[in-house]
Amino acid sequence: MMVHVRLTIAIAAALALVSCGHLPSRNARVSPDLAKLIPPDTTMLLDAHLDRLRDTPVYRKYAPQLAPRQQMAGIRPEDVAEVLACSDGKSAVIFSRFSTPDVGSRLKTSGAKSTQYGGRTIYSDGRDAFALLDPSIAVAGRLTAVQSAIDQAK
Repeated sequence: MMVHVRLTIAIAAALALVSCGHLPSRNARVSPDLAKLIPPDTTMLLDAHLDRLRDTPVYRKYAPQLAPRQQMAGIRPEDVAEVLACSDGKSAVIFSRFSTPDVGSRLKTSGAKSTQYGGRTIYSDGRDAFALLDPSIAVAGRLTAVQSAIDQAK
């Protein structure tokens, strides 16, 4: 449940921030480290470069509303550099690129149950899940989607 709430918050935050701001198309690129993780059956992408949005009036307006939710998960607003949401129309998976390498250790203390899969630790409530693919990239979504992302990242 906890991961599902975080996933919902991340999607809502990314949609709100991206839909209210505008970046020139020359800057609208998915980072290569996230692009290689896009599932092959993806039909919808949403990429938000939060590191670039932080300097905009829109971000400054809505950031105070997002900060308490992020801090509950052990994340500071400045920790998230980019969020990439991918959907095949049936389920979604969210990738986050962090700007600081210690985010993973802070998230691990969140109290979620953990299991091992494909050499990675998955934190899950049985339905929704979260895993670190490396110290600066995380994946969240339904447990099966996170497992697929881990398989693809190999």
